[in-house]
Amino acid sequence: MNFNAVVSAIQLLAGIIIGAALVAGVIWLIPRLRIPRTVDRAKGRACMKEVASQMSWAMMSEGPEPVITLDRKGWRGRVEYRSGKRPATDVTFDLDGGVHGWLQVAPESVAHGMIKTFGVADLEVGDKDFDNAHEVSAGSEDFARRMLDADNRSMLRSIGARGDFIFRVTPNLLLLRLERHVYDPGVMETLIVTASNLFGSLDMPERGKIEVQEVRDALSSDSQCEICGSRFTMGTVVRCARCKTPHHRDCWEFNGVCSTFACGSKDWV
Repeated sequence: MNFNAVVSAIQLLAGIIIGAALVAGVIWLIPRLRIPRTVDRAKGRACMKEVASQMSWAMMSEGPEPVITLDRKGWRGRVEYRSGKRPATDVTFDLDGGVHGWLQVAPESVAHGMIKTFGVADLEVGDKDFDNAHEVSAGSEDFARRMLDADNRSMLRSIGARGDFIFRVTPNLLLLRLERHVYDPGVMETLIVTASNLFGSLDMPERGKIEVQEVRDALSSDSQCEICGSRFTMGTVVRCARCKTPHHRDCWEFNGVCSTFACGSKDWV
């Protein structure tokens, strides 16, 4: 093979690589350069009104913007539209610091898929199909696997069939966002029910209700914190979310992980 043929082959290969990169870049940019869109208030209000009438725990809110307020076990939720370059329909639940962990799930993007081809992987939950189709990030693998059980993965797949979405949990908020304005009552109801079921998987205590239960995990008077060696007579006590070993809360926050050998959990309850 002569020199000119080698140069031509290199140029052809470089052209293919550059062309593929440009196509991927355009695909990545197009959804981020959408023309700004505003909510069709009349359609939105009609849709929300129909959905709220079918749910005893949903109520149409007064005001110029179409909004549904939700009440699940005494915890407040909200359904509203978001306008701008990336219009969306959001369902949120206030958690008020009641969750010890964070998680975000979204469909796999072209850009993220290209990054993964170079061996840079995000968090995986053990479901190959789900892991390949979604971007998952979380504060801990334990929390991600607990939140993304088979039922929740199935619900998120169902939402994903209706468009791009974001599912996010932080200590203060649960968000399920479908990245378009939803005016179909059936889709709106599915979005709300899914968000409510995801909220239910957090096992938040019912607000405004006092229950008296038998104490099954009481600490003995000589129980000691495995980190500081002191008894649990002073300070706030927390338990490992995985093995239930008790710790002083201050000691847990200092150590950052359960003291039990090979447990490794970073979440407490």
